[in-house]
Amino acid sequence: MTSVRERGLPLLRRHFEDQGWRVRESTRGHLPVLVVDRGGVKRTVRWSTKSSGSWQTSITNEPFVGDLHSDRFWAFVDASAEPRIYVVPEHAARTAIRQGHEEYLARHGGHPAKTDKTAKKARKTKSTHFAMHPDVVEQLVRDYPSRWH
Repeated sequence: MTSVRERGLPLLRRHFEDQGWRVRESTRGHLPVLVVDRGGVKRTVRWSTKSSGSWQTSITNEPFVGDLHSDRFWAFVDASAEPRIYVVPEHAARTAIRQGHEEYLARHGGHPAKTDKTAKKARKTKSTHFAMHPDVVEQLVRDYPSRWH
């Protein structure tokens, strides 16, 4: 069975290849990434895929050591019936995830909202999950339109 994340990979590869980038798969730590290059310009791209709703992310990924001028990017792949790909600087994506997670927890007293019978267990552990909504990703694209090229 193919995971949602894996379903996004062919879409992402095609997206970059159609723009003339050479694409190869690699890893960074435990995360699979794509390394793309074209005309001496090289980028590393991690990705998240969704087929509906929000992208599921986490604040527990390895620390980021770059800045907005880094060659590291994050692609949010919408693998729904009308596929779309949003590419933003990784630093901007991580900042949005961390800030969004902190705001969410603040709204719910510092822990995940009580949603079902597993919430009691979740309250005993530190929440690291964050649902990245499409409107946040679209705003990131508007905020950082020229960083990719």
